Amino acid sequence: MKIGEKRATQIAEIVTEKLGNVTVSVNTVTKNNGQKKIGLLIEDSTGISPVIYLDDMKVRGLTEAAERVLMLYSGSAKADEIDSTTITDWNKAKENLVLALVNKSTNEKWLKEKEIIYKDFLDLAIIYKVVIQIGSQTGATTVDKKLLNRWGITEEELDRAARESSPKKAPVNNPTLMNILNDAGISAPMMPEPFTIVTNKAAANGAAVILYDGVLDALSKTKGGDFYIIPSSIHEVLAIDTFDGSPAALNNMIRSVNETQVAPEEVLADHAYFYDASAKELKIA
Repeated sequence: MKIGEKRATQIAEIVTEKLGNVTVSVNTVTKNNGQKKIGLLIEDSTGISPVIYLDDMKVRGLTEAAERVLMLYSGSAKADEIDSTTITDWNKAKENLVLALVNKSTNEKWLKEKEIIYKDFLDLAIIYKVVIQIGSQTGATTVDKKLLNRWGITEEELDRAARESSPKKAPVNNPTLMNILNDAGISAPMMPEPFTIVTNKAAANGAAVILYDGVLDALSKTKGGDFYIIPSSIHEVLAIDTFDGSPAALNNMIRSVNETQVAPEEVLADHAYFYDASAKELKIA
């Protein structure tokens, strides 16, 4: 059953009746690349207001959908499971910052309207997230102007702190790179087998590992010089040798995969990037 705003409103009414002393409202959220998701915002006296998304629910009717929402809500975090100072206290937040990469042009409206703090990187945008522990789960909040002002820091200070914290909080998860980075004195855990996939340990927003100091240079050593970066998604990239394909062929393949295999909200770019090993520079291919 496809769930639009009308059905979402009907589900909200059922959930409100079942839960009692709560406010349930339909909430349309703009995600990465302008993708809109319909969810139910459930507000109660705890101050924690989870949004439970309905778009991908495979249900046969409104009652089944409402039951699914109730089940998810019962398992969501409660107020006493969240240390809010992890976000509000800069001295704590700076230890939990991670970098993320998104497509700038497809997120231009979101970046502007939500006042997201970002930094240009080629045709992409570097954004900053604070990782938070919610009970046994991990979540993240994106840094916006309001949060930056609350911390009382500059964008430059944020960027420096995130570049220091992110490799520790979301370390590289490519074994060959780990070996080279360790040899260079850059802390990274050891693993036995090499992979062409480059991401972080959590495989979440892992494309940003190409921003870490020494990573692109380490990749060039494994490839014997210049190489291409294929942006598989916001979560990972692939590094391939230059003789594996021309830029035009790679770009055609990337566009095809994005259209058929990658969720719209996870698309990073529709073309390859080229790393010039002698210049130590990443360019649009």
